Amino acid sequence: MKATNILFLVFVSSVLLGMSGFASFKSNNRNISSLEVKFKGNGALFLSPEVVNNMLIQSQDSLFFQQKDVVALKLIEQRLLANPTIKNVQLYTIPQGELFVEIEERTPVLRVIGETSFYIDSTGAKMPLSNRHTATVPLFYGAIENANLKQVLRLIKSVNSDSFLKQELIHLKIQNNQLVLGLRSHPFEVIWGKPDGFVDKVKKLKRVCAYYVNTNDAPPVKLNLTYSQQVVASY
Repeated sequence: MKATNILFLVFVSSVLLGMSGFASFKSNNRNISSLEVKFKGNGALFLSPEVVNNMLIQSQDSLFFQQKDVVALKLIEQRLLANPTIKNVQLYTIPQGELFVEIEERTPVLRVIGETSFYIDSTGAKMPLSNRHTATVPLFYGAIENANLKQVLRLIKSVNSDSFLKQELIHLKIQNNQLVLGLRSHPFEVIWGKPDGFVDKVKKLKRVCAYYVNTNDAPPVKLNLTYSQQVVASY
């Protein structure tokens, strides 16, 4: 290959690389002109696109209108993730300068009723109550300590796997270091104890509930499922 041809190829390659770099530079330095918020999973229950917009544009630095570089996008992500209702955030832009924000809200599994009321999701993260949406989840009465939280979440996870108890459980509490359940269709308290032995306890509870549905006998005040192979009823 002649030297002139080699020089020409080098020149063309340099021009193309320069144009590509310049286009990338212009794209990276173009201000974000608009914002679109999308919700994944169950959609927008506790938040809304308007709420997310306000979370960003009401800040004094109006960050999302600055250059859409990696640092700016990372700061936007951190700002959104600081909201306890938000579980995940994904950000991406297009060359025209539009910023897309995809948000996944946390899903509450329990509502704590005490001096301060809030939701808890399956990871144990706290979520504030919302005027926009009320989640249909079991209520927990009293203060919930970190030492008890794992046991409560473990039980809730098991409850959600059983259609009968998922429908029946309306509230729970911790009393004398034992989990105590309240049911939708039966007036007695259920002393569940620890979250261990879930399958056996559910079987015993179903038998007792079926008995009182099909009899005129007065139901007990409390039903204790903590004993092996037996149920203790207190009247």
